Amino acid sequence: MNLNVSLLGAAAFGASAWFGMLLGEAICGGLGPSSERPIRVTPPAVLFTACGAVTGAGIVMHGFAPLQVITLVVLVLALAAAAAANLSAGIVPDAVTLVPLAALLLSSVLQARYAPLLSAVLVTLPLALLAAFSPGRGLSWGDVKLGALGAAILGASGVMLAFGVAGVTAFVASRLAPNAGRPITLAPYIVLGIAIALVAGPLG
Repeated sequence: MNLNVSLLGAAAFGASAWFGMLLGEAICGGLGPSSERPIRVTPPAVLFTACGAVTGAGIVMHGFAPLQVITLVVLVLALAAAAAANLSAGIVPDAVTLVPLAALLLSSVLQARYAPLLSAVLVTLPLALLAAFSPGRGLSWGDVKLGALGAAILGASGVMLAFGVAGVTAFVASRLAPNAGRPITLAPYIVLGIAIALVAGPLG
């Protein structure tokens, strides 16, 4: 892999993550967490940009087609926006989950590729059950929609890896920095898991 291509990929994805962070904060506006939501955290711009750059460098090393790379740049922007909104206000806006999910699924169906749709359905059903039976203390419906988007991107097996990473890192973080019994923001950990799965191997 050409070094210049890797650097270009890192720069594009880093910028996408940074803009996504700004978008997530802008969507939330002045909305702050309620007593049932996690404590407000200012999204760290350097960390978002660095994670995006590392993800981009890993993605271009897999040799995806240019159209796939462009699609992933846009999706990384949406994922970063979801993580930033969750940190800023404890929510995951539909605009950065359902809109890209619908666009991705429509594009796949028009190309007669039904795997992303099947993966999204297979992953959404159990996550929806978890959200329904753990209101306020487990997965939120925003996390479910984020999981569906991750499944459409990665495939069912890939998103399971992402959720495994998310679960472990969220557990460790909650132990290192307890937040007085308030719920933690899961979306940033899910996004981190999706990014690691993207770097780990080809899309499923």
